[in-house]
Amino acid sequence: MVSQKRKLLILLHGYGSDGKDLEPIGSYIKKNIPSLDFICPNGLEICAVNPSGYQWFHLSQERNYVFSEDVQNAIENLYHGFILEQIELRGIKIQDVILCGFSQGAMLALAIGLTLPDKPLLVVSLSGLLLDKIDIVGKNQPNLLLLHGEDDSVLPIENYYKAINNLRQSDIKHTSKSFNNLAHSINIEELDYLIDYLADLLQED
Repeated sequence: MVSQKRKLLILLHGYGSDGKDLEPIGSYIKKNIPSLDFICPNGLEICAVNPSGYQWFHLSQERNYVFSEDVQNAIENLYHGFILEQIELRGIKIQDVILCGFSQGAMLALAIGLTLPDKPLLVVSLSGLLLDKIDIVGKNQPNLLLLHGEDDSVLPIENYYKAINNLRQSDIKHTSKSFNNLAHSINIEELDYLIDYLADLLQED
């Protein structure tokens, strides 16, 4: 039986999108796991290439995905300016938080989970990547789940395998799965896999 203790799922959208884009994802997950609350914040900045959307941090034209000062500032602002506020508001702990990001949101979720001393329960990367030159902090890392489409043309599947290899080299436990016929998006097969993983994890917690 899934734990009835309240958990918070924070969904971080992709580059140029907004929080509303992931609300159907959160609703679908909550329908299957009622004890899981979710929230979908907007990115920290107006998107440089899409003023109607948001970004979590600046991306260079060269698309160099590096653990930069911009990323570190985004971590500081999101963690201290939003996540900790939500934790206090709900009377929970960081260990009750699940960070799930898509694309750029996944990059930030992984960076938060791996570099801050206080770890969430789980970090989920959907069609994301592990930033280069990331400074991993601590031996006890959060649960990590990496999911990726094999037909992704925006962040190709090579980024997924590179992240897995880097995590293995750092001796960091993780779970990973790629999906056939999935581009840079989220489908029901991937969501159902995530829900099964969450149900097992929350049963153990």
